Amino acid sequence: LFRSNRRIMFITCNTAASSEDVALTQSSCNINHPIFRNGSAAVFVATFDVSSNAVLGDRLQIIANVTSDNKGAITNHTSFQAELPVLYAIYVIVSSDEESTKYINFTKSSDEMRKSVEHRFQVTNLGQRDLPILVTFRIPVEDRKS
Repeated sequence: LFRSNRRIMFITCNTAASSEDVALTQSSCNINHPIFRNGSAAVFVATFDVSSNAVLGDRLQIIANVTSDNKGAITNHTSFQAELPVLYAIYVIVSSDEESTKYINFTKSSDEMRKSVEHRFQVTNLGQRDLPILVTFRIPVEDRKS
């Protein structure tokens, strides 16, 4: 419970994996069980620990429902859902191999107008997840004339 407009607010929560799907977890919380007084308000902050190996897809749906033993009708005021984008950390590095060409030397006295250049790159995924990558090389094919 983050904040309430009453001085004394008791909250108890129980969390368990759903029987249908172990990846789905439900938490049930009771406020001043069994009575949540008229005009009362409460703000909850839910914090989740997620394994770095968890596969959440690209969206995470969170649903909050408020129910009462009084069996009131479910309306848009008693249910809320939000969809959050899931972003995964990416740890990819690109490095140059030591055997790559370091420089090209053209001298005025040289008749040789073409030189071979070889550059080797190493792409390393230091993260814990497989990921698709695209490596793009931009190589000039023509000298700029002065």
